Amino acid sequence: MAEKKRNSTGSKSSGKAKSSRASSAAKKNQKQPRPIRREVGAFVCLFLAVLTTLGLFRMEAVFITLLTNLFRGLIGAGVYVMPLALLLDFVILLFHDGRPVRLRVVSTMVVAVCVGILGHIWGSSAYIAWEFPMVGELWRTGVIRESGGLVAGFLAMFLELIISRFGAVLLSLILLLLGTLMSFNMTVLSLYRAIKNRPRPEYEPPKREHVDPAERIVNHVAQKQIERVERKRAAISEFDLPVDEPPALQKEPEKPKRTKIPEKKQDLFLESLKKPEVPAAAEPIAEPKPVVVPVPDIPEEIELPVEPEIGFG
Repeated sequence: MAEKKRNSTGSKSSGKAKSSRASSAAKKNQKQPRPIRREVGAFVCLFLAVLTTLGLFRMEAVFITLLTNLFRGLIGAGVYVMPLALLLDFVILLFHDGRPVRLRVVSTMVVAVCVGILGHIWGSSAYIAWEFPMVGELWRTGVIRESGGLVAGFLAMFLELIISRFGAVLLSLILLLLGTLMSFNMTVLSLYRAIKNRPRPEYEPPKREHVDPAERIVNHVAQKQIERVERKRAAISEFDLPVDEPPALQKEPEKPKRTKIPEKKQDLFLESLKKPEVPAAAEPIAEPKPVVVPVPDIPEEIELPVEPEIGFG
C-alpha cells in the first residue's frame, strides 16, 4: 500500500511539472507585444530639437527660453550642435530595427559636450577660481555665453589642470571624432576594414616582363665582376706554369770521359844515348824590294805674249 501511494504521488508531481513546462512553452510561442518606448523617445528628441532650434533663433517663449538656458547652463557652446544631436537621436531610435541604440544615443550627447569643452577653452572670458561657489558661477556664465557651462566648463577646467591646455584640446578632439563615428554606428576598426576592402579598378596585366630594378643592378655588377676575374685568370695563365706536374728537368749531355794514358817512365840511360836532334835551318828572310814612285812629267816653259804698254800723253 505504501509503495502504491508513493508511486501515485510521484506520478502527480511529474504530471504537474510537465503541465508547467507546456504552459511556459505556450506562453513563449504566443506573440509578445512590441515595445514602443524607443519610438516615444524618438519623438521626444524630435520635439526637443525643434524647440532648441527655435530658441537659438531667439524665439521668445517661456518653455523655449527655459530649455535653451538649460542647455547653455550645462554645456555652453554645445547648445549650437544640440539640435543636430537630438535630430540624430530621433533617427536612431525610430529606425533601430531591434539593434542596441543606447551607446549611439550617448555618443551624440558626448559630441555636444566636447563642443562645449572646446568652446570654454577657446572662448571663455570669465575668470572662475577653484572654490565651491564655482558651480553657480559656471552655470551663470554659461547662460550668458561667457563659459562652457556647468558640465562642459568644469570638464574643461579639470582637463586643463591635469593634462594642460594643449592636452585638453587634443583629448576633446579625439572624443569628438570617436563620438561622431559611433553615432553613425561605425568604429575605427570597421572604418579601416571598409577602406582596406573597398573596390578598386582592375588594371590590365603587364604586356612585358618587368625585371626587378634591384635584381637588375645586382646582376649587372656581378657580371662585371665575373668578367674582371676571367680576364685576370687569362692574363696569369699566359705566364704561369702548370701546377699539377712540375717541369721535367732537362738532363745535360754527358761529357765524354777522358781516359788517362799512363805515362811511361823515361829511362835516363837510353835518353842519354840518343843523338840530339838538329833543328832545321831557318828559311832565309826575303829582303824587301825598293818601291818605285813614279815622277810626273813637267811640261816645258811656255812663253806668254807680252802686250805693249799704251801711254797717255
